[in-house]
Amino acid sequence: MKSYNTYLKILLLAGGCLFTAGLYAAEEGMEEDVMADEGMAADEGMEEEGMLEEEGEELPPLYTSEFEAGIGYSTTTTFSAGAFKFGEYNGLEDDGAFAIGNLKFRKYSVIGDDDNDYWELQGTNLGLDPRNVYGEYSHDGTYGDYGNNSGYRLFFEYDQIPHNQFEDGQTPFLGAGTTNQTLPVGWVPSDSTAGMTELLSSLNNVELETERQRMGGGFRWDFTDHWAASASYRHENKEGTDPIGAIFGTSGGNPRGSVIAVPIDYEFDEFNANLAYTGKKGQASLNYHLSLFENNDNSVLFTNPFENPPRGWDVGAGYSEAPVAGQGQLSLFPDNQAHQVQFAGGYNFTPMTRATTTISYSRWLQDQNFLPYSHLFPGGIATPLPRSSLDGDIATLFANVNLYSRLTNKLDAKARYTYEDRDNKTPRDVYLRMPNDSAATQPALADANARINWPYEMTRHLVELDGGYRITPMTKLQLGYVYERKERDDFSEVSDTDEHTGKVRLSATPFNTASGWIKYSHSWLDGSDYVANQPLLTGHTQDFIDDELTGCATPPNECAGLFENNPFIRKYHFANRDRDRVQAAINFYPTEKVDFTVNGEYRDDDYDDTPFGLQKSRRYIATLDAGWRPTDRFNAYAFGTYEVYQYDQRGYEHSSEFAPVDPLDPDAIWTTDTEDETFMAGTGFEWFVVEDKFKLNLDFIWSQTTTSFDQTLGGVAIAQVGGTHAVLPDVTTDLYNISVKGEYTIKDNVKARLGYMYERYITHDFGLDMVDPDTLTNVILLGQQSPNYSAHVFGLSFVYEFQ
Repeated sequence: MKSYNTYLKILLLAGGCLFTAGLYAAEEGMEEDVMADEGMAADEGMEEEGMLEEEGEELPPLYTSEFEAGIGYSTTTTFSAGAFKFGEYNGLEDDGAFAIGNLKFRKYSVIGDDDNDYWELQGTNLGLDPRNVYGEYSHDGTYGDYGNNSGYRLFFEYDQIPHNQFEDGQTPFLGAGTTNQTLPVGWVPSDSTAGMTELLSSLNNVELETERQRMGGGFRWDFTDHWAASASYRHENKEGTDPIGAIFGTSGGNPRGSVIAVPIDYEFDEFNANLAYTGKKGQASLNYHLSLFENNDNSVLFTNPFENPPRGWDVGAGYSEAPVAGQGQLSLFPDNQAHQVQFAGGYNFTPMTRATTTISYSRWLQDQNFLPYSHLFPGGIATPLPRSSLDGDIATLFANVNLYSRLTNKLDAKARYTYEDRDNKTPRDVYLRMPNDSAATQPALADANARINWPYEMTRHLVELDGGYRITPMTKLQLGYVYERKERDDFSEVSDTDEHTGKVRLSATPFNTASGWIKYSHSWLDGSDYVANQPLLTGHTQDFIDDELTGCATPPNECAGLFENNPFIRKYHFANRDRDRVQAAINFYPTEKVDFTVNGEYRDDDYDDTPFGLQKSRRYIATLDAGWRPTDRFNAYAFGTYEVYQYDQRGYEHSSEFAPVDPLDPDAIWTTDTEDETFMAGTGFEWFVVEDKFKLNLDFIWSQTTTSFDQTLGGVAIAQVGGTHAVLPDVTTDLYNISVKGEYTIKDNVKARLGYMYERYITHDFGLDMVDPDTLTNVILLGQQSPNYSAHVFGLSFVYEFQ
């Protein structure tokens, strides 16, 4: 695929250069803005010292362009970790000075211009990593006929987007973040991290960060009164490191693994072409979209740090007698491409009736070559891979039709139908996999590791009907019904689901100073019979299934070997569900100087028919926004939000040692109720302390998020964990941010800006705090800690404005 992608990118890049070449045809120089004629009198006379002036004052110049330059300084105090978190997206992960640079150059056409051209060049955050540059040249073609003076627009854009994850990771691997990672000389392997005597002394610091660089451009051409064509091209490169789990299997017990830093070196190309028609009654467009993804690194090699498996395991089962040595190999994201053709149109049958439609056809393709079954035991591969690549091919057909009609002055109706069909053309094959390089030889067809891939498919139908009736000129009632059906392939636990939703909405403006609406909906989702082991039955060979059935005294659906989970567990997106949802909003503006907005939502999902799995989920959210403008020189705002998510989950403790005969044994049941609670509040103001001279801005934001857990364990579950269990502590995040900015006008077109920002960020996460690389027995971790920092940022810049 790479060679094919390369040819496509060369063609697209050449086209992109042609698209943006017209940018340099812009006229040199900048047109001056319209000024009041010297002899023009003001619309209203101005009186000074009791005398009427003969001429009105000149209008101030209208500045359309500006350039800002200055210097800033950032410093972060880290209490556990966090400099990278503060600079996660803003590029301020390092202490020290940075440049402030922004520019905005614009040339507008004015009355009297024959060409009616416009151009602009903007650059933001030019002194930091998250920088952006945008340029545009356009001619709207309003003068003359389109045959000789067509409208057109050319543009280009450059984006740089950093993402700093954390800077305090630690790893024993040499070459972390590359495609070949080894262990230091003298490494002592063991079947657990406790026995790795050289682990802590071999740790090296590793930073996880990525950066995207996007560059592209395009054009639009209005070549007649009704027809327009456009095209755009964008190339993106992403480089850096990301964490991933690298696993080595064992011949018994749990697998072993390490969290390693893998390289990120992606290239992504995107091309769009569009042809559009706009008429008095009808509109239509035809669009083609192409995306190409190429990973410059196909895999990562890493040395096994574990003695895995120990000497003495059963050789007859196909496992090595001696400790495994050498390197494992891990596949990275494969190259792929996607194509889509889309038609969209609309037609006004009458001034009161309109129909719209969207139809698209998409193809997603992936044929990256497979890695071998095993990098560690190539001699154990007796049966080669059934194909050189997945040959992935998914075709999706989407169609949507909408009809709206205002039947009378009081009554309107809407109807919508959506059809979506995902046809997975990926071939199915039997893969005799050697999981995690744990086996020296391939499994037989009757083994659990002989697996068949699942090319998932789905067809979706959605019908929506809405009707609105205006009870009074300021009050409207709307009723609606939605039906959605999803039909799945034979690989899922549920073959089809049906969801019905009824909804009612009332909106009103009872006073000139108040308006609002409230909406209630109830939906119920029902599915076909839940076959808990359907994925296992369709993902394993018939030889394996027959082997499991051999000697099974109970009916097939009771055989333990044919179930991966308790047969009463339900995946929540397949489970029957009842949902109630209430949404409301109120806008209140008692005077021109004060306004309030209150909105909220309550949602309750109930999974009554689910013995194990998600039982309930609830969401509460309320937000208040307020604005105050007592004078033309001062305006202030404030807001507050409270949000809660709750999830109630029921599970089942099962192992070979503690295995109740009854799969619903209450003594083996455990429950976990999780709650995510968020408070957020903020306030600020803009104050022209001295009119047309000095402006002051202040913004303050506070947020607090807490995730809490409430757990219960049955007797079997308690015995399984040794007779006691630790209560999971809360996970908390607190953020305080205050920003102050001042702007002083030195002269009409020169300003000085001074700013200061303080941020305090505190997190407590038991999954990270005091969790070192050797905390887990079977996994080497990166050992990063929860972010906890305070940051100060200062900035001083000068702005020059011009015409």
